[in-house]
Amino acid sequence: MDDLLVAVDIGSTSIKVIGFRPDGRMVETVRALTGTLRVATVTAGRQRFDGLLDIRQLWTVVQQNLAHLATMVRSRYRIRGIAVTGMGGPLVLIDPRGDPVYPLLSGWPIPSLSSRMEQLDETEFYLTTGYHRHNSIIATVSWLYENDSATFARGTKLLPVESYITYCLTGTMVADPSTAGATGAWDHAGRQWSWPLISRLNLTSDLFPPIAESGTVVGAVRTGVAEALGLPPDVPVAVGGHDYLCASLALDITQEGQFLDMLGTYEIISAPQTIKTLTNHDFFDLIVDSHVYPGMLSYMFQMVAGGQLEWIRHLLVRNDDEQWQDLNRLALGLDERDMKNLVFAPFLFGRLFPERCIYSEGAFLGLSHTHQAPHVIRAVVDALNYLSLEALMTLASFVGVQPQRVVVTGGGIRNPLWLQRKADFFQIPLSVPEVADATALGAALLAGVGAGVYRGVDEGIRAFSYRSFTVEPKDNPSVDYLSRFFRWDDHHPDACQDTMAVSLQIGRQLLNTMNRRHST
Repeated sequence: MDDLLVAVDIGSTSIKVIGFRPDGRMVETVRALTGTLRVATVTAGRQRFDGLLDIRQLWTVVQQNLAHLATMVRSRYRIRGIAVTGMGGPLVLIDPRGDPVYPLLSGWPIPSLSSRMEQLDETEFYLTTGYHRHNSIIATVSWLYENDSATFARGTKLLPVESYITYCLTGTMVADPSTAGATGAWDHAGRQWSWPLISRLNLTSDLFPPIAESGTVVGAVRTGVAEALGLPPDVPVAVGGHDYLCASLALDITQEGQFLDMLGTYEIISAPQTIKTLTNHDFFDLIVDSHVYPGMLSYMFQMVAGGQLEWIRHLLVRNDDEQWQDLNRLALGLDERDMKNLVFAPFLFGRLFPERCIYSEGAFLGLSHTHQAPHVIRAVVDALNYLSLEALMTLASFVGVQPQRVVVTGGGIRNPLWLQRKADFFQIPLSVPEVADATALGAALLAGVGAGVYRGVDEGIRAFSYRSFTVEPKDNPSVDYLSRFFRWDDHHPDACQDTMAVSLQIGRQLLNTMNRRHST
């Protein structure tokens, strides 16, 4: 029987269990929509939080998916190892019996920081953790500790969601640096939990699990669990990692000078960096994570992208895929002049670049009776790509390397309009690996390292066999067209003034670059 490596992927859109051959070829996949599990409600203090992810249902779905996969592959493959990847950051607080105390702890819309969080120096916090106080999951934890103390006190361990699923499989509690780093309670320089920070928040050190590097085997699937799921006995489970970093690993984006653009519900633009002292970047929500590749950090910007495309898709065609594709083809054939003054402000879910601004709202500006559905779709896609261009050029200036090539992955690669217009805006070739699910493939690689299928991550990367295609720029957006996107900062009277000022500064620098490019 052939070997099979299994990845469990806890994503914001779907929960997947995928089997891969050691050469990286996908064999089978089972998935369920995450949105169906966002049914939990919590009342804490005077606040009510709705639409939270139910942890018990999450584990049930993972079991169902694993059992289904095991049935599908039983006659052909031998499962050699399992690893879990996911959103990175969200935490599960469990009691002594291992039961969740709350739904998934993520960036809950808490009304304010806890008093102890407020007392922390913002610069010191960022230079230690790579996160700002407002965008760290530990802010939610600290707020609950202070405002819902009786319930919070029932918890004895905080586990990243990936670690929680690993614990359910094996009975072992452990986290890796990439998921621990995404909580906002990690010390990048010390490569450990930030114990001084944890102490200042009045949290106890025993709340946080031990750390093991990605690819480390933590144990085998428990006998009872294996029997219930139809898994063979003694299947090793390895430590996985943060989803976009697992994708970076699978696609060999592991060295300085490389850039990843991951297109999903969120768009993530990242670049690997060797570990060094962090620098504070005022007014930028630049996130610093610990890479799953040994000895590397990852600098990252994120924005809500695919979520806004899904909004306009549902608004225009609902679930008619053929009509959606037809409209996208028409949108791709439009000229700048066809758009006239139409521009979209891509902030339906708030703003995350250059910094978080919860007061932003989306809008169509310059909309007239002459515009049709293809114009509206093109406006949304172009706005998303302009924003990601700003993020890419800003990230490049921070890491000191101008991008010559960007690797693009994620569900968005199935949208030709999005890809082509991105290449047009970036004015550099896009390399698009034909990998169905790079995130899960990276987790499978880590499972293979743990199981001894590969002697290390580099051998695993070399073992993968997949093709890539290149999307070359076709059109060069004019300076006049690019300058229209500045208008989106004028439509909302409550928008964050600092964010608007920084955005305008970035835009002007970008226009200067484009002017020089057009003149040559």
